[in-house]
Amino acid sequence: MAKDSRHHAHTVCRAVAKSRTKVRAAATSDLWRMSDDEVAATLLEATRLRAQAEALELRLA
Repeated sequence: MAKDSRHHAHTVCRAVAKSRTKVRAAATSDLWRMSDDEVAATLLEATRLRAQAEALELRLA
Protein backbone atom coordinates (compact mmCIF):
# COMPACT_ATOMS: atom_id res chain seq x y z
CA MET A 1 0.00 0.00 0.00
CA ALA A 2 1.43 3.36 -0.99
CA LYS A 3 2.01 5.83 1.82
CA ASP A 4 -0.01 8.59 0.19
CA SER A 5 -3.07 6.33 -0.14
CA ARG A 6 -3.23 5.38 3.56
CA HIS A 7 -5.79 8.03 4.42
CA HIS A 8 -8.18 6.35 1.97
CA ALA A 9 -7.49 2.86 3.31
CA HIS A 10 -9.78 0.88 5.57
CA THR A 11 -9.58 1.61 9.30
CA VAL A 12 -7.86 -1.74 9.93
CA CYS A 13 -5.19 -1.02 7.29
CA ARG A 14 -4.43 2.35 8.85
CA ALA A 15 -4.37 0.94 12.39
CA VAL A 16 -1.94 -1.84 11.46
CA ALA A 17 0.37 0.56 9.60
CA LYS A 18 0.35 3.06 12.48
CA SER A 19 0.93 0.31 15.06
CA ARG A 20 3.91 -1.07 13.15
CA THR A 21 5.45 2.41 12.97
CA LYS A 22 5.01 2.97 16.70
CA VAL A 23 6.35 -0.47 17.65
CA ARG A 24 9.37 0.00 15.38
CA ALA A 25 10.13 3.31 17.13
CA ALA A 26 9.71 1.76 20.58
CA ALA A 27 11.95 -1.18 19.68
CA THR A 28 14.86 1.15 19.02
CA SER A 29 14.56 3.12 22.27
CA ASP A 30 16.88 2.75 25.26
CA LEU A 31 15.24 0.04 27.37
CA TRP A 32 17.90 0.28 30.07
CA ARG A 33 16.28 3.56 31.14
CA MET A 34 13.13 1.71 32.24
CA SER A 35 12.57 0.86 35.89
CA ASP A 36 11.99 -2.75 36.91
CA ASP A 37 8.31 -1.96 37.50
CA GLU A 38 8.01 -0.39 34.04
CA VAL A 39 9.64 -3.43 32.45
CA ALA A 40 7.29 -5.82 34.25
CA ALA A 41 4.15 -3.82 33.41
CA THR A 42 5.20 -3.25 29.81
CA LEU A 43 6.06 -6.91 29.31
CA LEU A 44 2.52 -7.79 30.38
CA GLU A 45 1.06 -5.14 28.05
CA ALA A 46 3.25 -6.34 25.18
CA THR A 47 1.96 -9.87 25.71
CA ARG A 48 -1.61 -8.56 25.58
CA LEU A 49 -0.78 -6.56 22.46
CA ARG A 50 0.60 -9.66 20.77
CA ALA A 51 -2.58 -11.57 21.63
CA GLN A 52 -4.69 -8.80 20.10
CA ALA A 53 -2.55 -8.77 16.96
CA GLU A 54 -2.85 -12.55 16.66
CA ALA A 55 -6.64 -12.33 17.06
CA LEU A 56 -6.79 -9.74 14.28
CA GLU A 57 -4.57 -11.90 12.10
CA LEU A 58 -6.92 -14.84 12.57
CA ARG A 59 -9.95 -12.71 11.68
CA LEU A 60 -8.21 -11.51 8.53
CA ALA A 61 -7.24 -15.04 7.51
